[in-house]
Amino acid sequence: MNFKKFFQNGSLILIFCLLGLGMVEGGARFLLGPPPQTSGVLFFSAPVFSHGENSTVRFSSDSIIRALSMSGDHTEFDVQFKTNNFGLIDERAYPLPPKSRNIAIVGDSFTAGYHGGKPWVPRLEQKVSDARIYNLGITGAGFVQFDQLLSEVGESLSINETLVIAISSDVGRKPWRPIESDGRLFFCALTTQTDFCLKKKSSVYLLDGTETDDQIQAAARKHTRSNQKISLRRYLSRHTYVGRLFHSRTWKRRSKKLDAEPIADISIDALRRMKQRLGDSVTLMHIPERREVQAGGYSADLKTVARDLGLKFVDGLTLCKLTPDDYYKIDSHPNRNGYDKIKNCVAGILNGV
Repeated sequence: MNFKKFFQNGSLILIFCLLGLGMVEGGARFLLGPPPQTSGVLFFSAPVFSHGENSTVRFSSDSIIRALSMSGDHTEFDVQFKTNNFGLIDERAYPLPPKSRNIAIVGDSFTAGYHGGKPWVPRLEQKVSDARIYNLGITGAGFVQFDQLLSEVGESLSINETLVIAISSDVGRKPWRPIESDGRLFFCALTTQTDFCLKKKSSVYLLDGTETDDQIQAAARKHTRSNQKISLRRYLSRHTYVGRLFHSRTWKRRSKKLDAEPIADISIDALRRMKQRLGDSVTLMHIPERREVQAGGYSADLKTVARDLGLKFVDGLTLCKLTPDDYYKIDSHPNRNGYDKIKNCVAGILNGV
């Protein structure tokens, strides 16, 4: 076969494949309508965080903070949450009168848990007998900040049990500081210069409290379009059914390989410090992200890390029975039903069920 004929045959095959994919895409759009948006922006009322020279990041203390997730004209959630005197999400001031069990639930935004409308950790105390439960969940925190926050408040709260709730995205997070600039919120690594950090894209925007709903929607449409300037592969995976099909299958093929991906040393060291300081009173729980529920496996192997460090480990993927419907479609966090499942799951663990 000469090169010309090979080229012609290859071109015909490519054309037929593209036509087939086009027919599949057209049929899906005819039956289901346009694919829903899969990218959006976040809004917070300012100020969101506080960060002292000698303390890790917390929320602004004694505040009511509004959080919105929007994509174009679509609002996934619009919630408010109360922070207390410790800059933590709870309507109660800390410390509370101690009980026989004083439990710290430490984690990131999945532990902060405001996305479903009512933060789940403060409600957990109603389901656990003779226990005082503290919410040490901070949006964007990683293992180093888990350890720092627990070190700062553990003694004053008389903590004698700790449950670290982690997701796979936590394993590579470096300690960061919040910077609010030009109406945006930036999560800047402590080792990164401010000017360099501010050049990066941020899809988290700030509200000053004077905006009308129409103004917020207009800003959401503008920012959604701006943030959609992405690679062709990511564009297809977000805006076409065929692209999503191949993206889903690619993730499933990758999930087992990603299980063996090494965890950042700073995260392992932070867990080791907690184990050395707290002993057997600390437990590590791995909660799956939406993509992991879809794939049926984790992208980070925290179970092996826990085993090597001698930590008690809880597999949330197996135990909590979360489904893709328990998460928002655009924002990656659990919805109200998902947080209720996590709350009941954690209550069972703390009650020894």
